[in-house]
Amino acid sequence: MRLLSDFAAAPKRKASCSAVLAAAGDSVRFGEPKPFVDLDGRHFFEASLNAFLDSPYIAEVLLAVRREDKDRFLAVLRERYRNTGKKIRLCIGGATRDETTLKAFAALDPETRFVAFHDAARALITTKQIDRVIESAFSCGAATAGCPVYDSVKRADGFDRIAEDVDRDRLFTVSTPQVFLKEIYEVARAVGKKDGLHLSDDNAYVTHAGFAVQIVPVPYNFKLTVPSDLETIQTLYRKERNTP
Repeated sequence: MRLLSDFAAAPKRKASCSAVLAAAGDSVRFGEPKPFVDLDGRHFFEASLNAFLDSPYIAEVLLAVRREDKDRFLAVLRERYRNTGKKIRLCIGGATRDETTLKAFAALDPETRFVAFHDAARALITTKQIDRVIESAFSCGAATAGCPVYDSVKRADGFDRIAEDVDRDRLFTVSTPQVFLKEIYEVARAVGKKDGLHLSDDNAYVTHAGFAVQIVPVPYNFKLTVPSDLETIQTLYRKERNTP
């Protein structure tokens, strides 16, 4: 297991964190571009964008988008985010989330020390939760948001019948943000390329390369995937905003 001490020289420079918001999916299961779905009077992607912009640790936000959506994103940013005081940029994503994160990583500010990957379809993330994950990464080198599994877990056989009980102790569902020291992520992706991996979860690249990733417990953060998800997310989002 590689540790942050393997990169002891890296954090001596001032820590800064860039956020990558992955918003380049084709939204096939949803039926329309998810970033622009209405969420309490704003575009869906703005919930995550605003949460990251409010973090004191975030130096820039890079939105990874589909080429056909670029002008639409630019119009929103020019109208509502001209005076944020933080850098917001766009890059064109890839055909898969894996390709999108790699392209976004290559486009980051060279001076950034850490990178936070987040799914723009997860609108319930809060700045407080983001800061906790980033602070853990500053300390450990790699950290991720995760939610403990509370339901009973079963393993099924080939006919979807219960085959065995799975001990849920220490089980987590892992979401985003996922935050890494830049040098750790570079090594992880290089190892993944050498080993021919194509993964949808950046944590998997990092752990495959032998690094430890600290889980930071957060409430379950629903991902907008199908239309029926929207009502649940809308209700929880409004509840969060109305809570002092």
